[in-house]
Amino acid sequence: MMGKLRTHSCRSKSKRNFFEKRPESHSQKPQLVDTARGEAAEMPLPPLREENDRAVGDAAGRQGSPHKLCPGDEAFAALDALAERFNLQAFAEGRRLTRGSAHPTPADLLVFGVTTPGSILKLSPEAFAKSGKMRPALQRLVTDPTVPPDETDATLVKLCKETHKRPELRDELLLAALALTRGCDLTDPLVCMRAWDIMHCVCASVTPTETFAPFLGDYLGRCAGDQKPTFAGTAQKQLVQKAFAAHKRCAKNGVRRHPVDCELFSALRNDVRLTTRVYFLDDTFEEVPYDVLTTVGDATPSLALAIKLKGT
Repeated sequence: MMGKLRTHSCRSKSKRNFFEKRPESHSQKPQLVDTARGEAAEMPLPPLREENDRAVGDAAGRQGSPHKLCPGDEAFAALDALAERFNLQAFAEGRRLTRGSAHPTPADLLVFGVTTPGSILKLSPEAFAKSGKMRPALQRLVTDPTVPPDETDATLVKLCKETHKRPELRDELLLAALALTRGCDLTDPLVCMRAWDIMHCVCASVTPTETFAPFLGDYLGRCAGDQKPTFAGTAQKQLVQKAFAAHKRCAKNGVRRHPVDCELFSALRNDVRLTTRVYFLDDTFEEVPYDVLTTVGDATPSLALAIKLKGT
């Protein structure tokens, strides 16, 4: 009985000591942990810093920051009304989500280095199949310095032929080329120069639809009219202005009847003026200068001036 009572007494004492010492040894830490957990449950998680969003091409948050990607960012406000035309759902499903990241916008798709699992715009099944290689092909022309000029011209010819008589693909190609110019100044001056060179070629050979022509003109106009020093210097500024001028002429001339060939792209990229011969019934001819954007209406006054024709 005594042994059992003592054993019972020891157990009771052990339990009593355990409960008596617990508030002394753990009186602070459990309260701090519980308090922190309580606050975390009530307060929302803070959004990640902008540097973490840049990995997924989240440009929406950066548009409001003082460091904009390029002077044309103000033009992207007009794309919010056209958000239903963009393939935003596929982009949201394919990108890595982060805390605090908002729903993607058209500005998120049109950033240098951002890849999309599908097309930029919502396209028909036939057009979607043809658009899959557009953006990767343009990206390679800009980022790979080993691509020879002949291959660049041939690639542009192939891409432009795909858009011939397909208005939705023309917009797709133009937006893919525009994305290469937005944020390219964060990489390398040569990459920036090649991006605007490609943009110049696409603007000179592809006519946008009436839906996206105002936005493209606003974006290029803001970039061309910006007075701040460019990333690649004066040469880049000249390319930006050429791209803007080519867009205005191409939009005014309308859709091309025939796609551009390699010779025209080579002359455009090297700033070479081509000439063609116009033969008359008396077996004489005159040479008329032209470029990728010259129309019959543009060539007629030059020809009349060459033959000294009056009344024209």
